[in-house]
Amino acid sequence: MGSVISNIDCPTCGSDNCFEDFYYKTGEMYSSCPECGFYHNVHYKRDDEGNLMKKDDSRGLEYDNLIVVEEKQEKSYSVYRLKFNGSVATEIGHIENEEECERFVNEITSISKNDDTIELCELSRFVDGKILKTTIV
Repeated sequence: MGSVISNIDCPTCGSDNCFEDFYYKTGEMYSSCPECGFYHNVHYKRDDEGNLMKKDDSRGLEYDNLIVVEEKQEKSYSVYRLKFNGSVATEIGHIENEEECERFVNEITSISKNDDTIELCELSRFVDGKILKTTIV
């Protein structure tokens, strides 16, 4: 499957770190901003085994018979970046509210006090037109 990945300006915070991954053979698209939490995904619904789901089972896998799923969130309460020692990847995730953010920070702080498995943990929030970053670890 082929895709084109582009940096775009985030429609919520204006950051140029926002990316769009467009799968040109299927028309599916995934956009995400690691600064404010904006995301917009358009993809086809799949079952638990990964098979495409159809509107009408008596028809084939034509595009107009596939179930389209669109997910969009303008911004999250916060976005986290989490990198473990020895890993080449950095996990990026969304935190939906203040309570969830407090639990996350407490858990990361507790883990980092007991061992050194976490290399980096950072929060990013879009507040009053500005990106605010906080380093936890």
